[in-house]
Amino acid sequence: MRIRNVFFSPTGGSKKIADSFCARLRKELGFEVVHTDITPVKARGQSFDGEGILVFSFPVYGGRVPVQISDRDYDDALLECADILRSRGYRLAGSGAFVAEHSYAEYFV
Repeated sequence: MRIRNVFFSPTGGSKKIADSFCARLRKELGFEVVHTDITPVKARGQSFDGEGILVFSFPVYGGRVPVQISDRDYDDALLECADILRSRGYRLAGSGAFVAEHSYAEYFV
């Protein structure tokens, strides 16, 4: 079994949290972790074998899933992501929201 760590992380915050979460899963379950960065445009559109555990991480902009991930406020971001993943055949065990530096943070200091 493997843990597939797929992340969209323009500022590195989502990646940092996903890496930490996957490291803990690896420690607890003993599974291999495979990292896939879908931040670059050329990396998007990949398909995966569906085996193991998928950890999919992304920032939330204005309460929504980034347009780069989907065609559509954190308010519904997890629900949107769940809908996208289910439509592609994934079975979801859970979701979570974590705090990281926002891409606009340096402009408000």
